[in-house]
Amino acid sequence: MTRSTLLAALAVCTFSASAETTAAAAPAKLSTVVVTASRAEQSSEQLSAATVIIDRAQIELAQANDLAELLRFTAGFDIGRNGGPGQTTSLFVRGGNSNHTLVLIDGVPINNATTGAAALQHIAPAMIERIEVIKGPRASLYGSSAIAAVVNVITRRADQASGQLQASLGAHNASDLSAQGAFVAENGGRLNLLLQRQRSDGIPPVRGSTLGGDYQLRTVQMQGEVPVASALLSAQLWHAEGSVGYTDLFTGSQDLHQETRNRSIRSAVSGKLSEHWSSELALSDAADRVQQRESPDYADTRRSGIAWQNQFSISPQQQLSLGAGYSREQVDSLSFGARVEESRDIREFSAEYLLHAARYSLQANLSGIDHDAFGDQLLWNLELGHDLLDSLRLFALAGTGFRAPSALDRFGFGGNPELDAESSRSLEAGLRWQPSDAWRNELRLFETLVDDLVSFDPSRTSPANPFGSLANIERARIQGLEISSQWQNGSWLAQFSGTLQDPENQTTGATLLRRAKQSAALRFSRKLGHHQLGLNLLASGPRDDFGSELGGYALLNLSAQIQLQPGLLLQARLENALDKDYQTAAGYRHLGATAQLGLNWTLQ
Repeated sequence: MTRSTLLAALAVCTFSASAETTAAAAPAKLSTVVVTASRAEQSSEQLSAATVIIDRAQIELAQANDLAELLRFTAGFDIGRNGGPGQTTSLFVRGGNSNHTLVLIDGVPINNATTGAAALQHIAPAMIERIEVIKGPRASLYGSSAIAAVVNVITRRADQASGQLQASLGAHNASDLSAQGAFVAENGGRLNLLLQRQRSDGIPPVRGSTLGGDYQLRTVQMQGEVPVASALLSAQLWHAEGSVGYTDLFTGSQDLHQETRNRSIRSAVSGKLSEHWSSELALSDAADRVQQRESPDYADTRRSGIAWQNQFSISPQQQLSLGAGYSREQVDSLSFGARVEESRDIREFSAEYLLHAARYSLQANLSGIDHDAFGDQLLWNLELGHDLLDSLRLFALAGTGFRAPSALDRFGFGGNPELDAESSRSLEAGLRWQPSDAWRNELRLFETLVDDLVSFDPSRTSPANPFGSLANIERARIQGLEISSQWQNGSWLAQFSGTLQDPENQTTGATLLRRAKQSAALRFSRKLGHHQLGLNLLASGPRDDFGSELGGYALLNLSAQIQLQPGLLLQARLENALDKDYQTAAGYRHLGATAQLGLNWTLQ
């Protein structure tokens, strides 16, 4: 069976199953509130942007080890991982580069300015309340790197006083221990605290080697808020530190280690200044450090900022948001003998207009960015939705984006200080058909053009870079089609997604690396009384990677939660149940069939 045939077959099965059972059981609402697509909360039914939501119930059932494992069972989300747990991991959305997806924790960007990447492998699911992914450009809201998508990790909140203990054991001496407590005061104050420790002997990351792979991570997450007069004070903290063993890809004979530390902090004061005006002033600070054990190489990034957002309710159907922000990025790194020290100041002004009329919705965003290194950037998004029928919504979207090259892009080994910023233009159109509250289907067509794409040029040599260096030599065009279907009815939940895309380097005609042209995914869960079963299935086509073609593969994960007594769950997971030998990055291994068993004890 070909990949295209498999995608079509899965789609037919999902749509058919939905049609057969919708009339038989009481429907469940699929609508949810989304905060990442704009400066204001909106119902998912009002949005035109493509949105993926993973809630706390799905996170607990999946029993994943990191953020990347939670995201990979969505078509069009290509994961590139350099080995097993804790190894460097990249996310490619809608055919864009991995640094074209901006990752936020509670709204704070964590893509570091040293490499442009986000440490997906160090974000523990135990701390996550929900994940919101907005596909398409959002640079007019969030600045650099938000070309292909924005992933917003929203951490755990305290809704009521509770406590939770989790412990699991798995293959390769893997263990995961966490404790979470939620506290609620009489005055409305809330506090959530989570402590977690993960460790694993892992697997040798490089194929053909027997070295490396050990991993450990310690996570602290806190979120709190307290009302003061008519204002609300809030604060969030994420801190993760650990170490990972890896192997030199070219020799496979060096057992290397690096120490990692990641942190994001946000504090804010918000409130209503009048009946129609609400305001928030927020301070944020994000830090990222990597230190090699066997060499003096290291990389330090810090980003501190202040942002002021104001929302004005013009009428029940219209809302205007105005904002201003300032941030400073500081980089200090040593890589292959090249020392980089850089500081950037970034100023931003933004405006957003939202309209939700009887059958129309409009979102317009405009942002002006003054970037020390790359000058002025004017960015915009325009999104229009129209309910042609009660069950049929049409939408059209357009937007721009940019990415400021990282410090290593410009000044590291093989870097080029004359690089220009990448810029993009995106178009999208589609429809949403929702025949009932329990069943929703979407079809989307999209195209993104990226100019001045940063790529390695072997012909650009110098005494300092004899093998070549980076340059703005390419233009990329990504065209694609996405389909999705979600059905929820009583104890059943099924989510299907499928993507056909052509991520092309128009300069060379080659397919962009590590991106599959076809993929399909199915998430399924079934409640059986107090118990629950889960199934995640991914079918991914072949992809190119630095002179190699990596074969397509099918990945199946199974999970279960069995209630032993009220508040006590036995959890089990079988990863890669088909025991597939596959690669998402050339030369690196992935886990085979791997079992995990744990207990989850909740007190309320």
